[in-house]
Amino acid sequence: MTKRYYISTLFFMSCLFLTGQNNTDVSKIKLHTHDTIFVAGTLQNLDFSTSYAFTPLLYISNSYGTTFIEPNRIQKFLFYKIPNNISNKRGQLNWALVHNKKKLLTGKIEIISDTIVKKVETYVGPPSIEAGGRDFSMSVMIPTDTLDNPVMDNSKVIFKKQFLTREDSIQLKIKNLFCYRKIYSPKKTGRFLISSACYNKQSTEHTLYVWASLPTDFTISAHSNHMYADGNQINTITTSTIKDAYGNIVSDGTAVELVVKDKTGNILSANGNTINGVAIAKLVHPDHAQSWNIKAYVYGMAESKPIIVNFEQAIKDYEIVFSEHNREITIGPLKSFMHQMIPDGLRIELDIKKEDRTHKYMVHTSKDGYATFYLDPENYKNETYDFKIEAAGITKIFKNKRVW
Repeated sequence: MTKRYYISTLFFMSCLFLTGQNNTDVSKIKLHTHDTIFVAGTLQNLDFSTSYAFTPLLYISNSYGTTFIEPNRIQKFLFYKIPNNISNKRGQLNWALVHNKKKLLTGKIEIISDTIVKKVETYVGPPSIEAGGRDFSMSVMIPTDTLDNPVMDNSKVIFKKQFLTREDSIQLKIKNLFCYRKIYSPKKTGRFLISSACYNKQSTEHTLYVWASLPTDFTISAHSNHMYADGNQINTITTSTIKDAYGNIVSDGTAVELVVKDKTGNILSANGNTINGVAIAKLVHPDHAQSWNIKAYVYGMAESKPIIVNFEQAIKDYEIVFSEHNREITIGPLKSFMHQMIPDGLRIELDIKKEDRTHKYMVHTSKDGYATFYLDPENYKNETYDFKIEAAGITKIFKNKRVW
């Protein structure tokens, strides 16, 4: 045999072999797994038989990823073991036998979830809504099997809710892995209890609170042991029971602010929070005759009508005594409406002027019905001063008072 003939024969046989490889007769490969639908966790192997000597790889792909599997070959039979992380997941599994980058055989398998439900995942939100029928919450249910796969579409879910004395249930169907139900608020406040069931598997209990809607306008009242301006007594401002438009008492802790305007235009404020719908705020009586215009607000939502509270002058007059070369100034006795000594703490102001300009401003509070100012020689020389003393809204002026 010549060298040229040998090479030509070798080339011809190689071409025949390659042609046979690239044109594999798929009829010589047979799939022994006839089912195309499997319950999650039950697909163990894909089995084939072939008369070919080569061993193809099994390419599998699902929504979780792709992989290649080598077979366990026994004579002409090929056994491909499917990994659990693929066979346990619901969805479509695509497969193909591959050799020399060629697909020899392809197919699809549908993996469905089990009808045995392990749990019914339930989500409710928001956890509280406003009474009146406009606000709503939503309950979302996702029943899953023992391998955590959502159950199949059209599976039945029984949704139940209980409010006050009423119980309701409705049948829902799973679609696109879950089902849901909107829960609209009633006109009364209370608490919903929510549960669901799928294939006799019950969910845990969930709670949905229905709180009062926006408060409506209300009234206020003032209470005190007496209405004298003694600067000591407490005046208590109380709201009526604040409710919404449906008669529900507003939630505890609703902030109420009192705004007080006196006859000179000064503004005071106080805050209170509701308990059982009622808010209380306390204000100290003024120390002189005064008239208060009081109004309460739940800002941005409700307000009260204003009320007028008048305070009668408690201290009609008082005495002032200069002593110790006019360096010691004693104010008192300060007597209240029953001629008793005024409670400790009454504010007394002393304004000292020299040549029509303020020289010193001093403030004391009363004790045992008196207040005493002392002019230190280091600060107040032996000169003439004007004195203005104000207490309980009564002002007394002494001009050209010499201090020595």
